[in-house]
Amino acid sequence: MKLLKVEDRKVYNSVRGLICIGSRFEVEIYNPSTSQQYIFPQISIAGLFCKSTVYYFGYDPVEDQYKVLAINDMRMQLYHSVVVLGRDGVWREVPWFGYLHHAQTSGLCINGTLYYGAIRTYNKFSIVVSFDVRLETFNIIKGPVFEKLNNEFKSDFTDKTLINFWGKIAVVEKPRRGSFRMWVLKDAKKEEWFMNIYRLPESAACLDLDVMTYFYAGEICLVSKKLSDPFCLFF
Repeated sequence: MKLLKVEDRKVYNSVRGLICIGSRFEVEIYNPSTSQQYIFPQISIAGLFCKSTVYYFGYDPVEDQYKVLAINDMRMQLYHSVVVLGRDGVWREVPWFGYLHHAQTSGLCINGTLYYGAIRTYNKFSIVVSFDVRLETFNIIKGPVFEKLNNEFKSDFTDKTLINFWGKIAVVEKPRRGSFRMWVLKDAKKEEWFMNIYRLPESAACLDLDVMTYFYAGEICLVSKKLSDPFCLFF
């Protein structure tokens, strides 16, 4: 991390051992095993440099290509751009015909499809946006309902993480009061989600924990967040 100089930068998702790191002015792909860095220039739309850009990193196993997807919200319009790692480094705009939304989670790449959680601008309902890395096409999946307030269903990905749960998309919330919930997408076409509740052991119930990742052995990894707490990993 010292070599990366990650101050004032945001670490986005990783794919097959490569890490995507972004800032206001550029985005770069870093290979920890070789210490190689590939830096892309800042995105410009209609001659204007984009200050608020969110990046997502995906891999196409068919063409063996890595691509970075960038999302910009300018003048109540969404602009999606993509660049291919190892090519000329030129950003290309990708057509978008879906809802206006605000991206809220890190990216998740599963079998050539990139996913991220978002909230619609107008009705505040959650959606999961999928991006086919090879075809560069989008799809929208209705997200789970997290809470019901004042007889209205509201959804928000704040304090929630997308994980790959046995090849399926899952949403894990930040643990609170000794437990946390997880929603698993059972059927993408029918937009059906299944929810389960997990109880933490007493040794972890009082700690401030964040969801870190999911391992293929069937374990969800939680990490202690507060500096005052002992550094612990719970599986």
